[in-house]
Amino acid sequence: MEFDELDVTFMNSMHRMRRINCFDMIPDMTKSEAIMLKELCACGQDKIMVSDLQALVMMHPTAVSRLLNSLEEKGFVERTSRKGNRRVTDVHVTALGKQIENRNMKILHSYWKDVFHTISNEDMEHMLRIWTNVMDSMERVLSEKLKDRKEIKQ
Repeated sequence: MEFDELDVTFMNSMHRMRRINCFDMIPDMTKSEAIMLKELCACGQDKIMVSDLQALVMMHPTAVSRLLNSLEEKGFVERTSRKGNRRVTDVHVTALGKQIENRNMKILHSYWKDVFHTISNEDMEHMLRIWTNVMDSMERVLSEKLKDRKEIKQ
């Protein structure tokens, strides 16, 4: 199977973009910690069950547990067992955690503002339309291919 030049250029560009880690600008946190804190703050709930959080972030329970341990040690979250059912654990973002997430969002917003400041609104809107089409196509094709793969196995 041969790839044409456009395919290779696109794939290389995607790999290049993936290697750019803007989360490196977030002090004293790993990328995973920053993303987990962001998801906790964005879920719109005062507290969330750990099992629901695992489904939300689509991570292995062990990885979620490690991240929560780290965030709890830093004072960004608190975990509590439910009365009457100690097997259910809730996670709550602390005031400090909300403050840190606000700081993180300001850092990332400033980064993206600097990245895009030389690009016109018209070009940005055009790029976003194209990017949305690409993402929609990627999701559709992946879904079709996975469906085909399941049918072949049966």
